[in-house]
Amino acid sequence: MLDRFVDLLHSSLLLAFFLPVLVWYFIRSRSSSRRADSNRTERSKVDLLKRRIAAQFSFEHAIEAYEELIDETFAEGRQ
Repeated sequence: MLDRFVDLLHSSLLLAFFLPVLVWYFIRSRSSSRRADSNRTERSKVDLLKRRIAAQFSFEHAIEAYEELIDETFAEGRQ
C-alpha cells in the first residue's frame, strides 16, 4: 500500500512540475511556427513587390527604347 502511495505521489509531483514546462514549450513552439509562417508571408510579399518593380522598370525601359526607335526612324526619314 505504501509503495502505491509513493508511486502516486512521485508521479503527481512529476506531473505538477513538468506539465507547466511542457505547456510552455508547446505554446512557444506554436508561436514560433506562426512567426515562421508570418516571415514566409512577408518574404513572399517582398518577392512579389520586387517582381512588380522589375516588371515596371523593364516595361518603362522597353517604352523608352521604342520611343528612341521611333525618333530615329522619323529622323532618318527627314534626311
